Amino acid sequence: MYKPVRLQGWGPYATVLNARKVPAEKITNWRNKVASLLAAGAFEPLPGQDLVNPAVGFGGEGAGITVLGNTTLRSRLQFWGGEHHARIDGLSITGADDGGAIMVNGYARYLEISNNRLIANMGRFGGGIRIGHADLTHTDPTQGLIYTDAGNKRINIHHNQVAQNGSLGGAGGGIALYTGSHGYKVTSNYICGNFTQGNGGGVGHLGLSWIGRIADNKILFNQSFNQGLSVSGGGIYVGGQVGLGGAVTPGSGHVIIDGNLIQANHAGAGDG
Repeated sequence: MYKPVRLQGWGPYATVLNARKVPAEKITNWRNKVASLLAAGAFEPLPGQDLVNPAVGFGGEGAGITVLGNTTLRSRLQFWGGEHHARIDGLSITGADDGGAIMVNGYARYLEISNNRLIANMGRFGGGIRIGHADLTHTDPTQGLIYTDAGNKRINIHHNQVAQNGSLGGAGGGIALYTGSHGYKVTSNYICGNFTQGNGGGVGHLGLSWIGRIADNKILFNQSFNQGLSVSGGGIYVGGQVGLGGAVTPGSGHVIIDGNLIQANHAGAGDG
């Protein structure tokens, strides 16, 4: 998805996207598609993002839906607000084993993700819905080495069933929100039975993102656990990135957590 279109399903039990890499040429075709879009300038890589190998540059490949935005193309090809904002609605996504169900790379402002059933997916840095990147950095002329702001502003994630997804690291087995997810809303979702080897079994907010809101969700039976590390937040994790070059952490920004049912989650190797 590299234009502000609306992907509209007939309902999550009627329209199913299976992200399994079968047959084998499926992932080859995906890589070729990404390469052709990049060569044509159809989307913009983020600062510091090397897409020679998409699996490395994206932090996983072959997501059920990969969202690629831009800032320089004419306005009708950019992700903007108002009545023409982009949307992913009414779908089931299952079977992803590396990129997660929905992976939003960058510059996807005002994207709405709603009324979907995201079940039994796995990703390196988020199994269900992943916004941005866990550890992407670049060198700024004035600030030096910093974490990359992905520019995913005002993402609206609501009324989704996010269940039985897994993540290998970062933060967020079910829903992962990384640096530059400014003004996001995660509301009225059913987030159940997700697992991560990082922080935040259900929902993870990692890095600097301002004015986030996590409200009116059911966050149940999620788990964070890692045999070799201390990871925290069975239900929800909010934290800043580790400081770079000896600096202090940039922090997490401002987040409101309000009116959620948070029950029967487990932090198996840490706090919360």
